[in-house]
Amino acid sequence: MRHSAGQAHRREQLLRPGAGPGIVFTRGEEIAVDGDGNVVIGGATNSDRLPVTSGVYGPNCGACSGEVHTSFLAKFASGGSKLLWATYIPVTVEDREIDLRALALDPEGNVVIAGSSTGSYPVTAGALQTKYPDPVPGGFGVAGFVSKFDPFAQRLLFSTYFGGGLGQVTGLTLDLKGTIWITGLSDPKDLPVPNGTPLLGPGFIADLSEDGSTLLNIFTAPNQAVGQAIVETGVGKIVALGPAASLVTVSSSAGPSLIGVANSAASFVSPAVAPNELVSLFGIGIGPAIPATAPVTDGQAPLTLDGVGVSFDGISAELLYVGPTQINAVVPSQIYGRDNVTVEVTTPSGTIQGTRMSLRPSQPQVFLASQDGSLPPAAALNQDGTTNSASNPAEQGSIVSVWATGAGATMDDGLPALPVTVLDVQRIGAEKRLFYSLEVLYAAQAPGMVNGVMQINFRLPESSSAPIDGYQLQIGDSTSSYFSLYVKF
Repeated sequence: MRHSAGQAHRREQLLRPGAGPGIVFTRGEEIAVDGDGNVVIGGATNSDRLPVTSGVYGPNCGACSGEVHTSFLAKFASGGSKLLWATYIPVTVEDREIDLRALALDPEGNVVIAGSSTGSYPVTAGALQTKYPDPVPGGFGVAGFVSKFDPFAQRLLFSTYFGGGLGQVTGLTLDLKGTIWITGLSDPKDLPVPNGTPLLGPGFIADLSEDGSTLLNIFTAPNQAVGQAIVETGVGKIVALGPAASLVTVSSSAGPSLIGVANSAASFVSPAVAPNELVSLFGIGIGPAIPATAPVTDGQAPLTLDGVGVSFDGISAELLYVGPTQINAVVPSQIYGRDNVTVEVTTPSGTIQGTRMSLRPSQPQVFLASQDGSLPPAAALNQDGTTNSASNPAEQGSIVSVWATGAGATMDDGLPALPVTVLDVQRIGAEKRLFYSLEVLYAAQAPGMVNGVMQINFRLPESSSAPIDGYQLQIGDSTSSYFSLYVKF
């Protein structure tokens, strides 16, 4: 069989790379300056010979070695002329990795840090999340953490896990009240959230009390919408940065909020859209409390639904679904040829204005049967019209059908304006990949579906002995994420 659903994401995709076995390293990661100009740094090491000072929390590194690394903190006098203190965060064999990813100083000089841990990170009594979450399938896991040390790194004032399932806290900042705002990634089920909290994806922005015991506020977000960095603006607003170049602002203002826009077939947000692309808009209060689904007639959906409307540069988009945290819409074809567009969302509780996005000729993604693993299976039909699955794989050399969106502009007959290619991606060695173009027999607007959904029929290779990295759909110059199919060997 040519791939099932794939395995869970590898831990090293999230954690920063360390050194190889037997290599001793120490690297700086974060830095902060107090009111007197003293400098606090934090980083990672597997060395047991750092110049730690007496009386600190961690006078030794614990089980650090070539394959086990931990984090350290150090404070230097202004100008770097004197080491005031230095401490390890001791690591255990069970933990193996403690990665410091963010550092801040509060007005009293306490040192607040955050990062990720793979095991028995030290937590304090009464902390928000004292239990390490269950590992993800595959036997390992990563949990975020937040900790606060006193100004001399002698006492751990509080320490808590935060999230899990390959989770990590990647950024933190302190607001004007001294509370701790963090951002990062987590399996939503491992977040310590109140019942009823909208779970929009693995990204999060959270506000913790000064002592780390209470979750004051939390917002979740689709993948890549947040989790890169976070800052306090000085005027009471918190802004988080995501890998997709998105900025999410948290303020006390009432009304609906937009958190991210994604291709409806993708698992992550994007800073761009394409003509005729089905997109999902994620946010809070952006639609009615009771979701509504629109009828589709001759491939078209209504421009308004239950008081909700979406426009791109003032051109109304067809709406397929509206709910309190998600809207599914079709990007109008009339925006073709522009460099960027402004998105406006009209809701019964207010209007969201000013969201600016780039415009790409195409942005293809294939609809998936599930999101499982790093190489998820496409929603596909075999040549005989049956569903492609692990128990019903396709024959080598047969024709399969998949569905996608983000093809860009189409011609009057429903054919895409840009060339369509399906790539068979094979791996040679650890890094090198070979891309083979497969025979495409049909690529056009999908019969009976809303405008913007394309059906692609292509022929599988007759045989292949190379390890498979999956398939990709290429339309114009843009390619989709990898997807897989079930194929007999």
